[in-house]
Amino acid sequence: MVLLRILGAEYRRYLAECRAYWPSFVTDGITLVLIFGIFFAISPGSRTPSAWFGYLLWILAQAVLTEGPIATNSEKQWGTLSQLLIKPVGFGLLTAVKTLVWLTVQAVFAAAVIGVLALVLRLPLAADWQLVPLGLVGLASLFGFTLVLTSLTILYSKTSGLVGIVSYALLFLTGALIPLTSLPWVLRGLAYGLPLTGAITAGRSVLDGVGLSGWSYAVIVVEALGYLVLGAVVFRLVMRRAMRRGIAVGY
Repeated sequence: MVLLRILGAEYRRYLAECRAYWPSFVTDGITLVLIFGIFFAISPGSRTPSAWFGYLLWILAQAVLTEGPIATNSEKQWGTLSQLLIKPVGFGLLTAVKTLVWLTVQAVFAAAVIGVLALVLRLPLAADWQLVPLGLVGLASLFGFTLVLTSLTILYSKTSGLVGIVSYALLFLTGALIPLTSLPWVLRGLAYGLPLTGAITAGRSVLDGVGLSGWSYAVIVVEALGYLVLGAVVFRLVMRRAMRRGIAVGY
C-alpha cells in the first residue's frame, strides 16, 4: 500500500508538471525530430525497418538516466534532501519510483516522436514481441548507471554536465544512431561494454529477421544484472558516507 501511494503521488506530480510545462515537451520533440530527420537525410541507408528501435531506446534511456540525478539535485537546492534521506521509505526506492514514473511519461513522448518521424519521412517500421523484454532489460541495465550518478549528486553538486556526457555517449556509442561497425576499433571495444548496446543490437537483429539464441538473451540479462548490482553497491556505499560526513549543498 505504501508503494502504491508513492506511485500515485509521483504520477500526480509529474502529470501536473507536464500540464504546466507542455511547451518544453513540444520544443524537445521538435528538436529530436530535426536531429534524427537530418541524420536520415544525410544517411539514407539508415532508413531500415529496425532503425527506430535504437532511437526509441535512447529517448527512454534519457528518462532513466537523468531523472534520479536531476530530482536529487533539485531536492538539494530546495533544502529537502536531508528529510528524504531519513524517511522510512528508502531513498533508493524513491529514486526507482521516480524513474519508473518518468519513464512511462517519456514512453508516450517517445512514441509521438517516432510516429512523427515515420509519417514525415515515411520510415518503414517493423515490430516484434521480443522487443519488449529486450528493451526492459536494456533499460534495467542503465538504471545501474542512474544509481551511480544519483549517488555522485548526493556527494557533490552540479553533476548535470556528467549526465549529459553519458547520455550523448550512449547515443553515439551504443549503435542507436551510428552502426557499431562504423566506429574506430578503440571506441568499438568500449561500445560493446556499455548498457543498451546489447539490447539495441539484439532488437535490431530480431527486426531484421535474424534469430537470437538463448545464449544471446542470457548474456544481455547477465550484463544487466551486473550493472544493477554495481550501481546498487556504489549507491549503498555513498549513502553510508553521506550519513557519516554529511551532504554537499554548496552551489
